[in-house]
Amino acid sequence: MNSFARHLVDNLKQLNAKERDHLMRYVYLGFAEAYAAEDMVTWLSDRFSNDLRTHYANLGLGPQARCVFAGMDYHLDWLYAALLLARAGKLVAECDKVREMPAIDDLDESLWPVSGRHEDVDLLLVLTDDINVAVLLVEAKGIAAFDKVQLARKAIRVHYILEHSGARAQPDLVFRFAFMAPNKPEITDICQFVEHHKKSPELDTLKMTLPAIREATAKLGTMFLKIPGFPAELIQVKRVDPDETYQSPRKKRYRRWQLQRRPIRLSGKPRSGSGAPAGANAPDTSQSPETTC
Repeated sequence: MNSFARHLVDNLKQLNAKERDHLMRYVYLGFAEAYAAEDMVTWLSDRFSNDLRTHYANLGLGPQARCVFAGMDYHLDWLYAALLLARAGKLVAECDKVREMPAIDDLDESLWPVSGRHEDVDLLLVLTDDINVAVLLVEAKGIAAFDKVQLARKAIRVHYILEHSGARAQPDLVFRFAFMAPNKPEITDICQFVEHHKKSPELDTLKMTLPAIREATAKLGTMFLKIPGFPAELIQVKRVDPDETYQSPRKKRYRRWQLQRRPIRLSGKPRSGSGAPAGANAPDTSQSPETTC
């Protein structure tokens, strides 16, 4: 790895306090020690590595590229600190001075590079061919649709993280949002996705205007990776028949529940019956015009 990549990976490791990630490293990969040396770690399965390899050229990576870091539910605050110090050739363990918050005028504080909200990406991957570096920010969905406010928030935050960490000027660095789902969403461009859906009060409240989102996403490419093993049919436990005698303006009370077929949205259409009892035949929903980004 080059110097920037090595500092970035070391910083990402030193900041990763996500217990779920360390649990998965132990349970699924068998690593019972702290992060080992670079050449001793298997970060990804062979199957997933092969799927990623088909995207290497579009990421500016050579065929010999490999994954050098993977972090589940990785906080965006941590990513900002790791990038900022890697650009300066420093490690986070060596830097404890108080730093000024990079405030952005007319932008909600929750969207600043350091927000304190514990906002994260489902999976953070760092790939390198020892010359160039690609960082993938993976957002995954199985049965639900991608959330437009969540995507817009993350796009704007990452945009300003890159700007204020100096990573935007790093010539050998590429950032991509990667959508992972059982089937490819109809729209994978974040800006088009937000424009395609109805106006959101939360987007307005946070001052996340379409021009701002467009500016943020223009410099952040997107890609799609399939989740091939997602079940074709699932059952859900669902509360039914709200208690009409319970009066509350904020919530309903349920005393009954039922097992139902869980609707799984693929390519804009539910794959199985929506809300049908588990033992019943699912209704024909092949003509349902649902959008599933």
